[in-house]
Amino acid sequence: MTVTTTTNPASEPSQLWPLDLFVRANWATPLVIRHTYQTVVTNALSDAEQRRGQVYEPSTLITYPFMHWDDMHTIQMFLMRIGIASTSVPIWMDKVTLGPVSAEIEGFYTLNTPGAFFIRNSSSSRLAIRHRIKANQRVLLWQKSTDSILVAEVTSTSVTEGQGVTYQTDVDFASLTGTWVVFPLVESRLVFQTSIQLHSSMACEGSVDFASSTNRISSILENQGGIGFLDEIAGGDTLEGYQFYDDKPIFESPISWGDSVTMSFQRSGQFSPSGVDDLPTVYGSRPRVGYELTVRALTREKAWKFKRLFDWSLGRCFSWWMVSPVRSLELLSVTGVLVAIAQDGATNDWNYRPYIALVGYDGTIEVRKIVSVAPGAGFDVITVDLSFTLTLSEVRKVAVARNMRFATDELVEVWSSTETCDFPVQFIEVIDESDVTILRPGGYSSELDSPNAIPLLDTWSPDGCSTVL
Repeated sequence: MTVTTTTNPASEPSQLWPLDLFVRANWATPLVIRHTYQTVVTNALSDAEQRRGQVYEPSTLITYPFMHWDDMHTIQMFLMRIGIASTSVPIWMDKVTLGPVSAEIEGFYTLNTPGAFFIRNSSSSRLAIRHRIKANQRVLLWQKSTDSILVAEVTSTSVTEGQGVTYQTDVDFASLTGTWVVFPLVESRLVFQTSIQLHSSMACEGSVDFASSTNRISSILENQGGIGFLDEIAGGDTLEGYQFYDDKPIFESPISWGDSVTMSFQRSGQFSPSGVDDLPTVYGSRPRVGYELTVRALTREKAWKFKRLFDWSLGRCFSWWMVSPVRSLELLSVTGVLVAIAQDGATNDWNYRPYIALVGYDGTIEVRKIVSVAPGAGFDVITVDLSFTLTLSEVRKVAVARNMRFATDELVEVWSSTETCDFPVQFIEVIDESDVTILRPGGYSSELDSPNAIPLLDTWSPDGCSTVL
């Protein structure tokens, strides 16, 4: 194996092993990446909640399955070194196959410009970025035919509207011959414990968990300016490629019906012993709806779209809209702000279903808040807050819409190939959200007054048994 290493952009040489040990992933087992934010959720007795995001960038854990044979010395040295110092780890699911200059392979090719390669993509702006490759980041180039590797640094990226993304590096690709594969590199923390299963004296397999972080202690974890999973979306910021209602995105990712889809109804409360019986104490006005399901992305575009929603949400912090996967309503007519829904069986109780959504055949999703309901003979006439633009013939589905959030701060990516990814997720309903002004003692608004503008109470005075301002 031939190894060439350029200047490392983040760690000192004493902190990072050179990439002369290159252990390949075993795709017989899915490759897994876990991203974790930190959110503090405080619940009131009314079941209202206050959510505070603690970080803008998630910590990351890569589960790296491998199979090794013949050269057992290499794998032993690899596992020994990752417990001694930080290690550069290839992100196998984000690989890019490059042909010679201007020879396109799978939409990727090198350019005549020294050090540049191109990923074809017809999307614009942030939507064109579907690989964890960015400026000031290391990448690994591997040529399978010669088993040669080259570590380079991405110096800049640029998006050409409707065409794709150009990545500039400090390596002259024009001088390279044959087909090369590019992997983003992530700088891992120390791995304190790992093990391998020996199949013979010359064959083994195992799995290693590599942890990386961009916002924690920089001495051992990934250094600022290194090659972290810096997200393209800041929580609550603009989220391109999504439809919005009331300044919140609408969930649009495909649900895998081949996997289990669980719908739950969760009421906060408890039973307390009282004599020979138990008395219930309940919080909130009703149960909250939850879902446990798998989002299945069959392309990188769909995988990145869902991941961007999670990054926008900062885990549990920000909420969004979800159209119920249950088809339970029949649309009779729609005109502006008026919608007629058939009554099916018992009278529809709209008190616990305050939002409704129309889904068009063209993918348009319109979520609206129910303002009032007028029961009729076999149907309900609903008045919403904004006019619908879809007509009756254009509507594919009508269903209840709910304000949802992620139930956990962790997103798990399960990659079975470089294009196919499953996301097992849990969602929970947010019953009501509003902006609240928190008042300080004395009735002063913390949002309007600075601390030095608020008069302080003087010491207590016995004169008149009162305090003096």
